[in-house]
Amino acid sequence: MWNPIVYLDYNNLWRTMDEMGKEIPYEAPWMAPHAEEWDKMTMKELIDKLCWTTTAKKFATLFVNVNVTSEPHEVSALWFLWYVKQCGGTTRIFSTSNGGQERKFVGGAGQISEKMAEHLQGRVKLQRPVVRIDQSAENIVVETLNHEIYEAKYVISAIPPTLCMKIHFNPELPPLRNQLISRVPMGSVIKCMVYYKEAFWRKKDYCGSMIIEDEEAPIGLTLDDTKPDGSVPAIMGFILARKSRKLAHLSKDER
Repeated sequence: MWNPIVYLDYNNLWRTMDEMGKEIPYEAPWMAPHAEEWDKMTMKELIDKLCWTTTAKKFATLFVNVNVTSEPHEVSALWFLWYVKQCGGTTRIFSTSNGGQERKFVGGAGQISEKMAEHLQGRVKLQRPVVRIDQSAENIVVETLNHEIYEAKYVISAIPPTLCMKIHFNPELPPLRNQLISRVPMGSVIKCMVYYKEAFWRKKDYCGSMIIEDEEAPIGLTLDDTKPDGSVPAIMGFILARKSRKLAHLSKDER
């Protein structure tokens, strides 16, 4: 059981983060009054500044790990505070009930893109990575790895920013944009499933969610992933950030 000082520390952290988030405009976080100061600060530095106890610092680290699959020293405080604000604040982003983990799609969220593809009747082209985007003429020319050419008035890029480094642009992207892309790595996470004969935790009126702070434990967060009709009882676990990178290169036997 946490002591009262830890509870005060814990509550102060969430309250302060939410108050800081109120200063950040949704559409232009760089216009926040303290944008430059907070953007120069990592979340680790902010956590160390706000938290007095080791317990609160450990939980704050896990909070960053869970939400952006990165370590606190890897992310800007301004960006993370803006991200949490976009998700409804510290309580809602981490909650199950009325939160980010409350609902799932029956049949999987992948159905959204699958149904859109059906509606587009064969116009979705798979396994055609883009290698060149030429914007030097009236229409934009897009070339794929297998040398297919497409023309359009507009192009929407919805890929991870770092993958833009594999595309040749004409004219070239602005230098600052290229520097930004090279400094925005992807997070790291491994999702694993454990299946059971029965959902024993539900019989005990437990939700199946666990927060695990032990450094030796690979999994940091679990959620009940049983099917909506109660079949296929399962617990889903997330191996996050530094722990996923540590395990990623190991063989199955070593894991």
